[in-house]
Amino acid sequence: DTGYLPKFLARIDADELIQEIERASGAEGTGISLEMLQIDNSDELKVLAPSTGVFYRTPSPSEPEYVNVGDVITTEDVL
Repeated sequence: DTGYLPKFLARIDADELIQEIERASGAEGTGISLEMLQIDNSDELKVLAPSTGVFYRTPSPSEPEYVNVGDVITTEDVL
C-alpha cells in the first residue's frame, strides 16, 4: 500500500534527501568517463555491472528455449 506516500513526500525535502543519500554512498560528484570504458586498440566498450547475473536459456530442462543466437527480439520477449 502506497497511500502513505503523499503525506510522507509533503513532509520531506526531496532534494535534500537525494543529496544526503549521495553523500552517504560516496557517489556524489563521481562518474564514469568514456575513456574508462574504452577497450585499448578496439572500438568496443567495457560493460560495468554492480553485480553478476545468471542467464537461463530455458525455464526448466524440459521447456523450450527463451531465445536463440540470431533471434530477433522485441520488448515483449522473455530473455
